[in-house]
Amino acid sequence: MKIKRTVLIVLIVFFSIGCDQISKKIVRNSINNNEIIPVLKDYIVLKRTENTGIAFGLGTNSSIFLKIFYFQFIPILILLFLFRMIVIDTEFSKLTIAGTALVIGGAFGNLLDRIFYRSVTDFIQLNIVANKTIIFNIADILVLLGMILVIIDLSFSSFKRKVS
Repeated sequence: MKIKRTVLIVLIVFFSIGCDQISKKIVRNSINNNEIIPVLKDYIVLKRTENTGIAFGLGTNSSIFLKIFYFQFIPILILLFLFRMIVIDTEFSKLTIAGTALVIGGAFGNLLDRIFYRSVTDFIQLNIVANKTIIFNIADILVLLGMILVIIDLSFSSFKRKVS
């Protein structure tokens, strides 16, 4: 049972990384930096941007040492801890395991960009609000989806404990 669960976790992580990296490779090869391609009028556009920082460009002007330490080394340790946690601990539900595996895969996809390209390729821009700076990639979607699954699962398990 544990081997089956570990294989499933590894498959989710690698599938997530694969989807993210393939989408970014297509974008890098077919969209110029800051080129805009409308997908759904002006509400959703493809716009390739290279983010040398983290979320919302934070840390963009940090030294290379700080970027490597905080944006590569520390995340690797956290991802390895999360992976070990969901493989070893049998108390987690399937939904929490799947959600955490999506988070690991998405985060690792962006981490690979930072290691190999020194920036993360973002390319999906939402122009729903007045501020047109909501730009992200598949890895970000996977991390968000994974967190939503974990939060839903933890919320329902907490609710079940209060009811019983």
